[in-house]
Amino acid sequence: MTAPEFLDRASALAIGEDWLAAAIAPSGAYGARDAQIRRRFLAGEERAANAQASRIARIAERFDLDAMEAVRATLARLPDIASALARVDVGDSLEDAQALALLRFADGAIELQSRLAECRDLPDCAGESVDRLRALFERGRVGSHAFYLHDSFDDALRAERERFDEARARFESARGRLERNVAESLGRGARLDEEFIVMREALVAPLPPGVRVVREAPTYLLCEIDLDEETRVLLDRREEAARRVALAEERVRASLAQRVSNLRDGLVRTMMHLGEIDAAIAAALWTRRFACRPAESSSEGGIEIVEGRWLPLQERLETGGGAFVPSSLSWT
Repeated sequence: MTAPEFLDRASALAIGEDWLAAAIAPSGAYGARDAQIRRRFLAGEERAANAQASRIARIAERFDLDAMEAVRATLARLPDIASALARVDVGDSLEDAQALALLRFADGAIELQSRLAECRDLPDCAGESVDRLRALFERGRVGSHAFYLHDSFDDALRAERERFDEARARFESARGRLERNVAESLGRGARLDEEFIVMREALVAPLPPGVRVVREAPTYLLCEIDLDEETRVLLDRREEAARRVALAEERVRASLAQRVSNLRDGLVRTMMHLGEIDAAIAAALWTRRFACRPAESSSEGGIEIVEGRWLPLQERLETGGGAFVPSSLSWT
């Protein structure tokens, strides 16, 4: 963080500006984005500054340290869905990774809403858009760390996958028949791999029908099964069925992306609220940890400090087993 407008760099270093910035740094992507656009209060904005300080103090009173640390941990785990929303904005479909990110985002936002619902000093971080987002992708949840485009997303997708499974089973059955015939001819009891080696010294007769030589070496032949006409037809049908499954999946992904696009405004609003919450909780945690009281600002000249502490020094002293003695000062 750079020094604020009213401080030169040397003054910022002297009063521990970097220490303060690190102490109230946000924990997640949305808080970091909020910090980039949030500006400091300037002269003439004393009333707004006082209101913000009082708000942070109330939040610090409302939650204990453990509760605020738990909120920060959840904020840190929230995936950044900006890239997923950018994809749907330009008409792209959603891959499994983006779908999982959206689902985890909804989970986290709803969890935070339940933790923070009773605090009126924080904005809502869930609502209809988030609820609809989770409902949209819930059926694809696989445990807590994966997403799968389940058949239940679309009846046509289910039908295409069933046809593919049937085509694959027919092909594998026919190929298995060829493999068994070749294995018996070569005197092998085990199932053959897609490519297999025949040692020259083991050949007592020419290679049986249905075997194609892929590569010859001085001591062995690298071979594969040579599909007959019936099996080639079944292979083509399997490949066509796979192509149709891919097209059906893409249609479903495009449909999901369009439905996410319809929720975009609400999700962007939630992202902004999460950034505000991250900033506020970071400040409130710092406030409670150091037992701070909100400063009062006014347009009148003078500065009065009652039992003031320089927290960077206090922290260093206490870490080393020392103690900091507060001081009261007044300038007019």
